[in-house]
Amino acid sequence: MKQGMLKNIQGTIIENSDASSPKNTIVALGKSQNGQAIKFIGRFTIQGPWIIQAVMIGDEKSFNPDVVDMFFSSLKFN
Repeated sequence: MKQGMLKNIQGTIIENSDASSPKNTIVALGKSQNGQAIKFIGRFTIQGPWIIQAVMIGDEKSFNPDVVDMFFSSLKFN
């Protein structure tokens, strides 16, 4: 899954899960189809028989820790 997502944005991982981010978090930089620089943050979780992938993709400048935290903490899986 990781490699497919990176290929889609012509991206490179700049950060895997570290002490400041939850497990199974990937941060990458890449390019959109029009060549604009974009940032990608992906998190993976297992719920029962499913693997869930939650992704934020956008202009690198628009990402800040509060927005990222609010987005990922708003996701609830039952």
